[in-house]
Amino acid sequence: MSSTRNLTSLNKFLRKNKKIDFRNTNLANEKNINEFNWQSLFDEKKSILEQLKSYQRLLRILPYKDETFEPEKIAKKLLKNDFKSALQIAEMPKKTFLSKTTNIFKDDDVLANQVYQNALFKRKIIALQYLNRTQLSEPHTRSSGLHI
Repeated sequence: MSSTRNLTSLNKFLRKNKKIDFRNTNLANEKNINEFNWQSLFDEKKSILEQLKSYQRLLRILPYKDETFEPEKIAKKLLKNDFKSALQIAEMPKKTFLSKTTNIFKDDDVLANQVYQNALFKRKIIALQYLNRTQLSEPHTRSSGLHI
């Protein structure tokens, strides 16, 4: 597994693919991945893709871009500090997250708290999806015709 601390290749890749909204792009779809501009970065595709998936997971818990806020920059700062997902953030106590990210959020406690709350919410959604899938695959659910 490559480190997320060195973002040089990821930054090059993002510059070459500026028009793509990575918050909403399906990175599990090989066709989508092959349509990206990999020029001069093809040898690093695997490690860039790993970082890109972490970048996407972080973008999804950050507020949307506006005149003053650039979630892409915050996501890169979080990556540089070894944050990789909402689940990782949600697993740590709030105080720990806030203390580790003071320099990232520049003392914007409201934003830091919002990101932490978004991470907790994302973890709840994932847990509910898991429970739903597990219950739908139970033999009694399938035999009763209740599954979709």
